[in-house]
Amino acid sequence: MNLVSQKKSELRGMAESHRSDLLKYVGPENSGVLFKFLLSLKSANTRRAYFRDLIHFFRFLTEKKQKKPFVSVTRTDIDHYKEVLRRYGPVGAKPSTDATIKRKLAATSKFYKFLIREDLLKFNPVEYVERPKVPLEVKTEVFSPVELKKMLGLFKDSNEKNALKTALLLLQVTTGLRIGEILGLKVANYFREGDSAFLTVKSSKSSRVLRKELSRKVIDALDSYLLYRDSLNSSDPLFVGLIKKDCPLSQGSAFAIIRRAAKKIGIERKINNHSARAYFITQALDYVSLGEVQAEVGHSSIVMTNEYDKRRRDNSKKLGEIISSFD
Repeated sequence: MNLVSQKKSELRGMAESHRSDLLKYVGPENSGVLFKFLLSLKSANTRRAYFRDLIHFFRFLTEKKQKKPFVSVTRTDIDHYKEVLRRYGPVGAKPSTDATIKRKLAATSKFYKFLIREDLLKFNPVEYVERPKVPLEVKTEVFSPVELKKMLGLFKDSNEKNALKTALLLLQVTTGLRIGEILGLKVANYFREGDSAFLTVKSSKSSRVLRKELSRKVIDALDSYLLYRDSLNSSDPLFVGLIKKDCPLSQGSAFAIIRRAAKKIGIERKINNHSARAYFITQALDYVSLGEVQAEVGHSSIVMTNEYDKRRRDNSKKLGEIISSFD
């Protein structure tokens, strides 16, 4: 299944699960342009988030006293939308946070920029609307080296499922790749050169091609997993589902692997695949510069890398205070 077909299949699933909202708020006449916009987005996570955000925007337009088509929206309408989100939230249940409002306005603005590129509109009504200022902060929970060792210990029995879990987790914590980037890898992205190996992957944020040198442990884990595969064509996904072996492993399945492993070893914090990326970044900052880590993980700005470093230094300070309290 190629990337476009994969995107279309994903969007069909979203349309099916939100059929009533699409019919009620978007309508058949507008659904086509909405899904054409979503198809233009690179990240599966962004497509899902923007789909929900734009459903909420169309709902706002539908429920206004004076209903207005999206092509006639003005800046005043967007200011009203922002105020509704601030007071009542997208469905009237509870007020939205500044971070949520900022994201929903970003989704709406990107949608209107797409309409301009498609020559369906001349201006973006969101462009000059003031957006909430949200402090940049790394909130992702991270696990420790001891906890990582315990999670890997859960997969020690030799079978295809455990081989996949081991390779996937080790690849995340030793490369810092985003889970979407890993699940988008093909067999052709995995290169062997004698006893060494590396991956080539296009960063989903910066569009740079990253070369990831792999450790001996990761190479052995990947090779062990690939031995279970019936065939290995260069265009095949590097990681496939255990049931649908002609399809890439889904993000839901990848999330479940790490969440269940964390729960089994007694971690009560919210651990997910991004925690594995955060683990790599935190460990790397102990040895190399901010700029080197930024390039390695594909951060589009060093500001985000610095936030990880700030949290790392804050945690080290707290640890020092705890230790000194026993003197």
